[in-house]
Order: sequence, then C-alpha cells, then structure tokens
Amino acid sequence: MDGSRLESALTELGWDIEFEVNLTLDDMVEALERFRDSVKDNTEAALFSFVGHATEINGKLFLIPGGLKQKDTTSVMSDDDLERHLCRHALPFVEVQAILRQVRKGQKPTVFVLDCCRSNGFYSTRAA
Repeated sequence: MDGSRLESALTELGWDIEFEVNLTLDDMVEALERFRDSVKDNTEAALFSFVGHATEINGKLFLIPGGLKQKDTTSVMSDDDLERHLCRHALPFVEVQAILRQVRKGQKPTVFVLDCCRSNGFYSTRAA
C-alpha cells in the first residue's frame, strides 16, 4: 500500500494524520520528533508509518531520504565506508527506534509501520 492510500484509509477511520512525501534527512528527523511530541497521554493509539526506500549495510538498516542519489564513488566503497556515508546522509533505523521509544514510554499502543524495499541502490555486497 502506498502512503497516500494509507493516509486516505486512516483519515476515513477518523485518525488525525500528518502526511508528508519526499522528505530530506533533516525533515525526516523533524517529522519523527513532531510525532513524538504530538502524541498525548490520553491518545488511544498512535501510528507512525514510513513508506519508502531503505538499505542494509553491515546488518544496519538505513531509511533513505528523498533526493539521496548514488554517487559514482559509492559503487567502489567498502561496506564500512558506505556505512559511514549512510550515517551522514540517511537515517539509521536505530535513531528512529530511539525517538519512537520516547512516545508514551509504552503506556498505550504505539505502532510503527515500515513499508520499504531494502534493496541496496548503492552497490551489491554479495557475489553474483
């Protein structure tokens, strides 16, 4: 399901929705922080969804912001160099988890939906 269809379905069910597309890295972090800060203790349930691209390097998942392009040099980077590159230019999922854990400290349901392909658009670390 694409993000706009999810947004429409939840709106029809009466959920308060903030829907954004093609966010930069800074915008992604700000959206997460706004979500964290907007969820009130009396809210029955909260849902945060990410629909987009991600990649996994060295067992670490990175959410890819809109506009992040593969540089010619990333195709020859080692996994460790690519991981460092993504730590600066993409959103490490561990940071997403840290922010979402701050939402109501587990008192009521807080759901995170991750709908993305995990293909590595930078280069393949596996032999063909």
